Amino acid sequence: MSDDLVGIVGESFRQDALMRLLAAHPDRACLVKLIAEPDNPVDPNAIKVVSADDDAMLGYISRAEAVGFHAAVDALGANTRYCAKLWGGTDDKPSVGLWFDAGPLRQWR
Repeated sequence: MSDDLVGIVGESFRQDALMRLLAAHPDRACLVKLIAEPDNPVDPNAIKVVSADDDAMLGYISRAEAVGFHAAVDALGANTRYCAKLWGGTDDKPSVGLWFDAGPLRQWR
């Protein structure tokens, strides 16, 4: 996995899905898919992050990052899988978070 990791937002609302993902991937490495949501009523540039295992909603790319990634996500398609890394889910940090490798999106241009 590259050093080009981008965190997602909204994980606090998706802890059940993230805990299931962590249980399925104890090594903390997993795959995710990115899906553009042009009809999102809050942000037409929204890009949701879902598990490649079961399409469970995990969160969103931040608004600031989504604007720059939107064209690449559209071009690469919703079935493209991205390497991701889970963090947390420990006694010290009970909630689970997720970073994904944005290298392919940055290189798409």
